[in-house]
Amino acid sequence: EDAALSLGSPPRRTFRTAILPVIAPSLTAGALLVFMATMADFGTPMIIGEGLRTLPTLMYGEFINELGGNPAMASTLGSLLILVNTAALMAQRYYAFRKAYNVVCIQPLTVRRTSPGRRLALTVFAYGVVCVALIPSTTILISSFMPTRGPVMYAGWSLQSYQSIFHLIPRAIANTFILTALAVVLDVLLGVLVAYLLARRRSRVHALLDASIMLAYAIPGTVVGVGLIVVYNRPPIILTGTWIILLVSYFIRHLPYPVRSCTAMLQQIDIRVEEASVSLGVPPFRTFLKVTIPLMFPAILSGAALAWMTTIGELSSSILLYSGPWATMSVAIFTEVFSNHFGTASALASILIVAAFVPLFLTYRVLGERAALGM
Repeated sequence: EDAALSLGSPPRRTFRTAILPVIAPSLTAGALLVFMATMADFGTPMIIGEGLRTLPTLMYGEFINELGGNPAMASTLGSLLILVNTAALMAQRYYAFRKAYNVVCIQPLTVRRTSPGRRLALTVFAYGVVCVALIPSTTILISSFMPTRGPVMYAGWSLQSYQSIFHLIPRAIANTFILTALAVVLDVLLGVLVAYLLARRRSRVHALLDASIMLAYAIPGTVVGVGLIVVYNRPPIILTGTWIILLVSYFIRHLPYPVRSCTAMLQQIDIRVEEASVSLGVPPFRTFLKVTIPLMFPAILSGAALAWMTTIGELSSSILLYSGPWATMSVAIFTEVFSNHFGTASALASILIVAAFVPLFLTYRVLGERAALGM
């Protein structure tokens, strides 16, 4: 950027020809995540879509409809979802591979101060976007403390909704935390091992394993739910109606988070650090536990936090896989909304918001303190 400007290139042309090509792979990666998350979203169109048909909602309707539903059509819709998301994933990876650039930084980048007017405009725009994004969550938090009667909310403050959920559906809260914790532990344990294989043992088999794990991003929850029901609904293994099938779904869908974060960290750790430990007589497994794992701790923590956040609010597969005793908070919110019990739905949603935010906040605090200490 500095070289382009020093050679007389205008700022806009510099951005278009020098900066944008470098950041394009990252931009397309972010766009891919948004695209696949939107394609797989079930709760938003189902609750507020007002009859809007999307592939996940059509698939759900075909699979559970007792009045003429077509499970084969649900499988076809699921295959279409997988095909579209996989094509988008492969296209992005191909583009990122073709457009990868090595960035040379001769000296640390300096922060340029803009004019007061431009700085004010950018600040207002940034805070405006954040405020708009926070409006739904803030509304839910406030609504959870308002007295309600069915779908009607009254002025004032009350703990009525929280008393109702802890009296009527406490098990859904316990189920959510137990299943989420178990899934995150399994994801982290296997994710660390898989990441080590991908980063330290390169082969065609491991490349296939990497691609298979990446495909978990492309498979929507409704597809995972239907697939697990079809596979585990007959002998010799019957898991439908149990908590295990929910755990399997959560584990499969969110394994990529710790794998990706740990793989990226391992690629930055020089293998000679481990070789030095082994050359001093430390067994390889003990080297892995005492040397590699501590160096990977920030990646493990961030991967676990991402897996926790995405698992605790999982709805698209839970709505298909749960049985009565094993309903989760997201399923309870779904049923409460369709029963016009908006107060209890808001209270459950508030608990979910806090449960997702607190681990993320603690992760940033821990990683920030470690960075400040130079660890």
